Amino acid sequence: MLLSDVSSDIAEDFVNAKGRSRHGHVSDSAVATRLVRRSVLRTAFRTLRELGLSNQDPTRDIVLPTRSHEGVRPLTEDEAVLLRHHAAYATRPTRHAAAAALALAGGHSGEIGHSVVADLDLPRSRVWMHGARKYDPRWCRLDAWSRHVLAERASHVLAQHPDKSTARLAVSCAPAPDPALQARTCVALRDLLRRIGLDGEPDVTPASVTTGGSRGRARRCCAVRGRRAGVCDSGVRAGAWGIRRCRQARARPPSV
Repeated sequence: MLLSDVSSDIAEDFVNAKGRSRHGHVSDSAVATRLVRRSVLRTAFRTLRELGLSNQDPTRDIVLPTRSHEGVRPLTEDEAVLLRHHAAYATRPTRHAAAAALALAGGHSGEIGHSVVADLDLPRSRVWMHGARKYDPRWCRLDAWSRHVLAERASHVLAQHPDKSTARLAVSCAPAPDPALQARTCVALRDLLRRIGLDGEPDVTPASVTTGGSRGRARRCCAVRGRRAGVCDSGVRAGAWGIRRCRQARARPPSV
């Protein structure tokens, strides 16, 4: 099949294709699954258009029901994977990738713009968040992807701005007030959400990246704690353990 043969009908059939339930029965796919399929197609054809290989968007007229979330919803795991892919798809370490890494680590838009190279503790795979009006200063854990992205970004920024205490990771190093730093962070995150086809969903905002990352970390903590405890109620145990660790992590920021 050629790219020109992919019509809106074929795309809609793919998006709405039935799947198998956890019991192995053929059933209608969940709304979340269909939304991810449409997002993948949108991303693919947007990339093809940018490369000059196609001029169509077969998903343009595919209308799906919205999720039953009120307000802002977190990114799903599949959406977070897409976000990582498009954030890192560049010839050099970008502020978009740094903003995504800091948000997925647990940073909020009001904090990310203040993050500098001196806040990184790469040997311990963590970053210091300075806090905001609603959030306390704290250490946030970095996964392997975020650690790699921020290490590359730090090297790139330091080559142009050698002072670690003022070399910002996700926004320009030029002096700016807090609202401007937050706005620049939101622009970078919204641009990434647009690239993966989520810009049209009213319940997806830059905060979705942070909450999605936090949910993924909580799930991994529960799984690890559950294996260690050897019990089924690992979520409760892991929750208490995570709270203790979070309190212990609220130590002094890294020395410059």
